[in-house]
Amino acid sequence: MRFAPLFTCIVSVAACLGCGLLQLPVDEKSSAQTDRVNMSEPPDLTLGTDIKPLVTLDGEHSRITKQKLLRITSAKEWEALWKEHIGSPKSKKRVAGLDTVQLDFSKVMAVAIFDGSAFACTGYKVYAIKELDNQLVMQVQVKSFQTITDSTLDHPSEAWGIVIVPHSNKEIILEQDVNTSLGYPPIWNVWKKFPAIDPPQNLTPEHLDGGIGP
Repeated sequence: MRFAPLFTCIVSVAACLGCGLLQLPVDEKSSAQTDRVNMSEPPDLTLGTDIKPLVTLDGEHSRITKQKLLRITSAKEWEALWKEHIGSPKSKKRVAGLDTVQLDFSKVMAVAIFDGSAFACTGYKVYAIKELDNQLVMQVQVKSFQTITDSTLDHPSEAWGIVIVPHSNKEIILEQDVNTSLGYPPIWNVWKKFPAIDPPQNLTPEHLDGGIGP
């Protein structure tokens, strides 16, 4: 488990496919610029404002063995997810690490990525977060590794990552880098869209203290 927002990784085709990435053809265009696929009208990120994560958490193992992509906006949701992730205190399969992380969801929210059963993956890292007028675009990359024998099947994992950012009611577009070729720029694919949240009734300035946008 790590608290740094950005990490370096070594990516191999085999490892990326083990982590659930799509294998897409790489052409001359993608070698010159960042491609964005599966988007009818991709937002113009040059118009966005950079947002830095407040905290990032990631790891190689979890008790969550089926893929989950979640937006967490309440303590109840957070506690349920964390318990599912690490297991109960008496469980022999309890995941080592933090027992809990206390968050104030009036000021922050979390985007959780659990890849499920995979191979040779050590977590997920943030590439960039952009705030637009009506959206937050969060781009993430898997952290994977090569082995001496190139047999990623010898290294089962349940890679995960959690990104904690200031609270926002805006739509969140989670994009995954699906490029599997070393030396090429990212290829972004929409992984999940979290719809905008209706603001609570009788909203006061205290609700938005520390938040980003409405």
